[in-house]
Parts: sequence; structure tokens; C-alpha cells
Amino acid sequence: MSGGFPDWSAQRELLVFLGWVRSLGFPGAVLYGLIYVLSTVALLPGTILSLGAGAIYGPFWGTLIVVPASLTGAALAFLIARRLGRHRVERFLGGRAPLAALDRAMARDGFRLVLLMRLDPIFLPFAPLNYALGLTGVEFAKYVLASLLGMLPGSVLYVYLGSLVASLSQVVGGHVPLPAGWRPWLLLFGMAALVALVVLLGRGTRRVWQERVVERPSEEDRNER
Repeated sequence: MSGGFPDWSAQRELLVFLGWVRSLGFPGAVLYGLIYVLSTVALLPGTILSLGAGAIYGPFWGTLIVVPASLTGAALAFLIARRLGRHRVERFLGGRAPLAALDRAMARDGFRLVLLMRLDPIFLPFAPLNYALGLTGVEFAKYVLASLLGMLPGSVLYVYLGSLVASLSQVVGGHVPLPAGWRPWLLLFGMAALVALVVLLGRGTRRVWQERVVERPSEEDRNER
């Protein structure tokens, strides 16, 4: 595993930081969670922090830190995008019917679509996706619940893998042991989730478009009468 890891110049500083947080005990765990939230909002990869939580606090407590922190960061990023960019997206979609149908499909099937996206951290990066979904019509409550359920397996996996390392230097350097035979299954699962996402989104968009085509003649008939 090597994606999302800092270059050598930053590894030593990160190693010192992780060691310092571990020495703080419970306050360090709280600080770790806050840093995770901020890194998510700042579009920084969360992989190394999830692994680090497992290495420092173990699989149980590490998961209790990572899951709420990643969900809080995802919610904040969503709200920032919704507040700052959603109205611009709505104006942009005004004269573009196919894209508007896609947006309506996202709003209608938001829970299932977000769930599939969260189940595929390999091909759909976590941090940018938070902002992208904030620009769509997905309801906030559905987004949060689907994100929680969809991110939970990946969070548990990364924390568990972090708990297997012998030292923090392995986490910082990206030398995290992946059990034999897991990699192809993880890739296959990610591809399956991506295919399901494309199929579901395509069907939803087509259904919205067909409804729009049916509604337009009926409105014209009423106007003529």
C-alpha cells in the first residue's frame, strides 16, 4: 500500500507528530480526531490517518476515533459545498436538460448512490467526493446516513491494517502489510460497486428524462385548452 502517503521529506515530521500524539493519552485521541476532521475538509488523504489510528490506539479505539471524525469531516465538506456552490450549479443546470435530469436522479436515489460511492474508496477518492456530493441535490440526512454505512467497512479495514504494523515508521512509509490474497478481492469489490453505481445512476437519469418528456406534452395540452 502506497497511495496517499507523504514523500520522504514529510515522513519524519509526521512520525514525530504521531509519536507525540500517542504520548498524550486520551487528550491525544481527541486531538487526533480533530486533526482528522480538518484534514478531510482540507482535501488531504485520510488513509494514513486511519492506519495511524490503528497503529496507535488499536483496532477498537482506533475505529471509534476514525469513524466519527471521518463522518464529521465529510458532513462539513458537504455543507461548505452546498452553501457556496449549489446555487451556481442550479443556475448552470437551468438550460441543460440532460444534466438537470442527472442531478434529479441523484436527489431521488441519493441514499443508494451515495452508499455505493462510499463502498468504493479505491476508484472514488473520499475527500473530493464530499465536496462533489455537496453540489448535487442529495439530501443532507441521506448523505450522512449513507456515508456512515458505506464508509464503515473501509474505515474498519484501514484501522485494522494499521494495528498490524510493528512500528509507526511503517505507517508513515506506506509499508503496511496486506494479508495475502486480499488485493484482488478488494479491487474486484471496488469495480463491482462502481459498475452498480453507473447502472443505478443511468437508470435513474433515464427514468427522470422519460418523466420529463411525458410531462411536457401534457403541459402544452393544458395551455392550449
